[in-house]
Amino acid sequence: MPMVAAVPLFFFMSGYLYFVGAADKGFGFLAWKKKSWNRVKSLIVPYIAWNLIILALYTVVQHLTGNSSAMSKEGYKLIADYQFIDYLKALWAFDHSGAPMDGPLWFVRNLIVISIVFTFPLYYCLKYAGIISLIALFLGSRYDLHFANISLVSIFYFALGALGAIKNFDLFTNVSERTSKLFGFAILGTLILKIVFCVLDSPIEPYFNSLYIYTTIALIFGFLAPYIKKGVLKPMPTLASASFFIYAMHKPVQVIFRRCSFAVLHPQSEALLCALNILIPAIVILLCLLMFYIIKRYMTWLKFLNGFRL
Repeated sequence: MPMVAAVPLFFFMSGYLYFVGAADKGFGFLAWKKKSWNRVKSLIVPYIAWNLIILALYTVVQHLTGNSSAMSKEGYKLIADYQFIDYLKALWAFDHSGAPMDGPLWFVRNLIVISIVFTFPLYYCLKYAGIISLIALFLGSRYDLHFANISLVSIFYFALGALGAIKNFDLFTNVSERTSKLFGFAILGTLILKIVFCVLDSPIEPYFNSLYIYTTIALIFGFLAPYIKKGVLKPMPTLASASFFIYAMHKPVQVIFRRCSFAVLHPQSEALLCALNILIPAIVILLCLLMFYIIKRYMTWLKFLNGFRL
């Protein structure tokens, strides 16, 4: 399954953060139970809520536009034609589409299953048969094996990060500026090779895509370490608190906004198309931020939409 490096990196980070401290404190049933309950609040509740909200949003928009097919979600029927099985597909996407009604939340769906179903056995497999377990998962991912529509690719990258935490590996280890630059060039070099072979439509492009992903995961933290140590890179608490909200809300709103804009403007010129490609995402992000801060200030009871974090 072709991927950009960001998605495997997010799974890697999720696995690492889930098991941080396990090297010193261990990981038993009580720890798993506590973490699973936390995932109910931070993942399951917002996942269900957002998919239901987006389902309702599409229902309203389709009704207002006379059930126009232009306003139907790609890969899905008009909601007016839904049967019970279609609602299940919209929430979980166990069919060919691979994405729930709120498309980007497929990542959250995968994390729900991995963190609740797989983490307990993963811990013991990785602790006592670390690299062998990873090789088994890697081979399974090469054959594109799935469990409840959750690919072994996702589990593999999660397990890769989990192994780093279980073995107490410090991601932001001391790295000199010179070494950091070499890491940066290595990441950039593999990205360029991936792009070149992609443009050439070469059959070996997937191998360079994998090389780029593994290089990024292995070196990105070392590349960033000196800049974090110097304070050049700092977290932005304001945007950080809104990141999940924007992530969950942006895609469906952008789809509706884009389709409405194209239906009204009928863009033909490249200049107008380029302008819309910039303006629509910018407007959608601003709308998401505005909605988040309205909730944060005046409607805190809706904090479950952000995993109970405001």
